Amino acid sequence: RITYVPTSGGKSQTTQVGGKKTNVLLPKLTPDTEYSIDVVAVYANGASGDLNGLGKTKPLGGVRNL
Repeated sequence: RITYVPTSGGKSQTTQVGGKKTNVLLPKLTPDTEYSIDVVAVYANGASGDLNGLGKTKPLGGVRNL
């Protein structure tokens, strides 16, 4: 389970990832925004401790080829 929230505040979002996945695209991110991201492995008999970190999305690119 991955939970992420902008560090400046806002609503947290959660997405589930299958056990064999090694990567995932997080939906509904805002450009040029820092996020706090928590990853927890969820098993039938409970959950692991969380792994957390910070990440920042890139700003939107400018207009090209006018």
